[in-house]
Amino acid sequence: MKNFDKPLNTYVHDIYRYFDSDKYKISEYFLQPGIIETDDGIIFKNKQSNNYFQLVNILTDSSDLDSNTKQLMSFILYSGNNTTIYYRNYIKITEIIAAVGGVMQVFRLLFGL
Repeated sequence: MKNFDKPLNTYVHDIYRYFDSDKYKISEYFLQPGIIETDDGIIFKNKQSNNYFQLVNILTDSSDLDSNTKQLMSFILYSGNNTTIYYRNYIKITEIIAAVGGVMQVFRLLFGL
């Protein structure tokens, strides 16, 4: 989440290094939806929202090939119902001016300027 312009990254990893035609393989992918809400306005609020899916877990297994189906591989995708939401807010110019004005008020009171 440190990258302001592109907060989402895509990664692809190999699961199987070789493919044995005498074995049945199963791959289960567990996905979870997520949202990144960003307020990147300089003066006023400017909210943007990015939806994505996060890969939470991968399970793989193999067994003997079923001679009836002769199915070599199965991919199963699961999606969770919990959504992770990240909020990103950046300091606005008006907030900086207000903070500087507050500091100036303290100096005026302390030093009688």
